[in-house]
Amino acid sequence: MRRPAILCLAVCAAASGSPATVPPGYALTWADEFEAPAVDTNEWTHRTGKIRPFCIGKAEYVSIGDGAMKVLCARDGDLPTGGGLITKRRHRHGYFETRAKMDGGPGFHESMWTTWLGSMEAFADPAQGGAWRERPKIEIDCFEHYGTHGPREFSYGIIEWFPAKGGVSRDLHATSDDLARDFHVYGFEFQPDYCNFFFDGKLIRTVDMRGLPQNDFHIWLTCIATDRNARPGNGGCLFDYLRCYAIDPAAYPGRRDAFIREIEARQGPTPKSRGTDVWIEAEAFSELGTWTAAWDNGTRAIRGLEPGKGKAPAKAIAAKTTAQIPERGKYRLWVRGRDFAGDHPAARFFSVAVGGKRSTARFGTHRKDGFAWQDGGSFDLEKGSVVIEIIDTSRFYARCDKLLLTTDAGFDPAGP
Repeated sequence: MRRPAILCLAVCAAASGSPATVPPGYALTWADEFEAPAVDTNEWTHRTGKIRPFCIGKAEYVSIGDGAMKVLCARDGDLPTGGGLITKRRHRHGYFETRAKMDGGPGFHESMWTTWLGSMEAFADPAQGGAWRERPKIEIDCFEHYGTHGPREFSYGIIEWFPAKGGVSRDLHATSDDLARDFHVYGFEFQPDYCNFFFDGKLIRTVDMRGLPQNDFHIWLTCIATDRNARPGNGGCLFDYLRCYAIDPAAYPGRRDAFIREIEARQGPTPKSRGTDVWIEAEAFSELGTWTAAWDNGTRAIRGLEPGKGKAPAKAIAAKTTAQIPERGKYRLWVRGRDFAGDHPAARFFSVAVGGKRSTARFGTHRKDGFAWQDGGSFDLEKGSVVIEIIDTSRFYARCDKLLLTTDAGFDPAGP
């Protein structure tokens, strides 16, 4: 599967009548400027309760004054305080922005992020019976300023929770400004094909969203303690506003196409042989068996079983799919698997069968760090459907990214 492309582009001037930090073509749809005397509970839910084993969130720790929302950073007995606000409105695509000032104390984690759930309690609601875990969903972290971060850096990115699990992207942004000394603007633009991250109106990253799950989300403005011994700096994290924008449908195609061109230019062309090629993504198999879709070092792949840990190893069920062979011929099999140079190299192996015939090669045994292609030998195939199987022969965290069947016997998808 293609890796999510990361790129930097210059930001165009904002649309007329919009703040300079807003991308062109967007218009305001909803905002809370935090000018009211109290939290608008028609629009917001408080983040409350035990947050991690050692942070306590209460509605009283959130206040509005001087045109900003404040999450108190202090101590409640032995526990650090925290909390925040969660939008009751659900959002999907658009541009979303806040202006925030970090607390600056060690051990506190300030953030603007999204989840498909609208309250902290929903994470542990037994009435949902775990069904929420089965919905395709992603989390967008517009910014996260961890207690372990320095005063001039923050992280941001995207996490996929289902059907794959892991980081789609994660980056650390360094700035010359002290984030706890002054307010700064943080924004993200989420669309079906890409997601942009902004700091003070400048585009810092674009992530390829094509093929990833899309879901409605609530926006969380929060500050919690990530260290039991957290100590406040300025006494709280401040959020100046939350603003939500939608793009003019007429403006979207041109903006989308510009980002997609840049994404694809950075990804580079798909290797092509002089013969007939059949590319197969492992995570797109119709039956995954005991394999699971997962992100691994920026690559969306499938992962095999873990060791039994003293118990009898679980029975491995092969991943299966049907591929269409466009013409009769001798096809060479190539498989891209994951291995490690220094951590149990060649131990996370798996096998592949084509049309019921298993390759004699073991994959995931290249002894390099990361994913790499391995030759699986040749198969005589007829035109039409053929069943492809990926067999977890090691049952030790095997990983497979993709497969290639090609009639060009001399072609190597890894290049020269």
